[in-house]
Amino acid sequence: MWVKGGTYGVGTTDAWLSNYAVGVGSTQVPNGVVFAAGSVQFTDNTINAPQLVVSGVATAQDFNSLSDIKYKENINTVNDALLKVDQLRGVSFDWKKTGSPSYGVIAQELEQVLPELVHGSDPRTVNYNGIIGVLIEAIKELKKEVDELKNHK
Repeated sequence: MWVKGGTYGVGTTDAWLSNYAVGVGSTQVPNGVVFAAGSVQFTDNTINAPQLVVSGVATAQDFNSLSDIKYKENINTVNDALLKVDQLRGVSFDWKKTGSPSYGVIAQELEQVLPELVHGSDPRTVNYNGIIGVLIEAIKELKKEVDELKNHK
């Protein structure tokens, strides 16, 4: 379904939205994917869809990721975080389509170290939030090493 302007409500098919304000309440798209082309403004805090795909830049005041312990199990502290981080490569690059400069990682390279954070096959996507936990533990490992070196002076 392609929608430009107007109101989009509950549906079970994919929705294409262009320059479109979505929902006054929350918008439900069960079993579908919302694709956004152009500038999309969400007028409510929720859109419930298995995926939201934005082609271009998504801008918001803040992004919150679900992280509540009641939704998690098999919780373990990241071991050998510094070793993992040492295998990562941060890169600067220009987006081919726009020429805009950016920073990040290459999904195919990250997949060799932290495969749980890479999704899809064409194109591959990265859960950048997942890298944060590894970085936190790597910093703590470095701090421990620094503290030990300071104590041996």
